[in-house]
Amino acid sequence: MTAALTRLIESAVSAQSYTHLGTAETFTVLMLLLVLLVEKEILRAIGTAQALAGVRIINAFAAPLCAAFIVIVSVRMLYFLSKIQ
Repeated sequence: MTAALTRLIESAVSAQSYTHLGTAETFTVLMLLLVLLVEKEILRAIGTAQALAGVRIINAFAAPLCAAFIVIVSVRMLYFLSKIQ
C-alpha cells in the first residue's frame, strides 16, 4: 500500500503534463478507496471487537487515499480551468 502511494506521488511530481495524472492513477486510487470504504462499512455492521479493530486499521489506509484522490482531482480541475481561459 505504501509503495503504491509512493509511486503515485513520484509519478505526479515527475509528470510532464497534467493529463498524465488523470488516467490510471485516478482510477486506481478511486477503486482502492471504494473497496476500503465498503469493507469498512461491512466490518462496522458486524460490530464485534475484532471487526471494530479492523475499521481502525482501514481508517489508517483510507485517509492517505482520500488525500491522494483530492489532490489528483484538484490538479485535473485546475488543468481544465486553465484550458478554458
